[in-house]
Amino acid sequence: MSLATFRATGEPVPTPIWFAEVGGRLYVRTASHFKKLERISRTPRVTVAPCTETGDVTGAPFPAVARILSPGDPAIAAAESALEARYPDSRPAMTQLMADNGWTGVYVEIGPPSGGGVRSRSGRLDPV
Repeated sequence: MSLATFRATGEPVPTPIWFAEVGGRLYVRTASHFKKLERISRTPRVTVAPCTETGDVTGAPFPAVARILSPGDPAIAAAESALEARYPDSRPAMTQLMADNGWTGVYVEIGPPSGGGVRSRSGRLDPV
């Protein structure tokens, strides 16, 4: 999945991400020093789109809103469980990489825009 965050100029910055879905929302864990968190803090407007492992976008973008989860947020436990289940072979290595580098993991919740966009009956994000 490609997550596009937006610079102050409005220019999108697409980044391939690992994600898991829980209850119609997407969850991502990223390192606290990555610039995407700064951009999400400035504007929670994002888009998500299918992509290859190298980040080449392969489908229509979906408008969405991202929320950086505070430590202790109840959504983190479900997000972590879903990420572990989705990436059972790769997740331990990524967790170790973060620990070895002293990076703090931060969780981001991605959902449909309030009062806008289209949501399917399943609760998943649908293209506009």
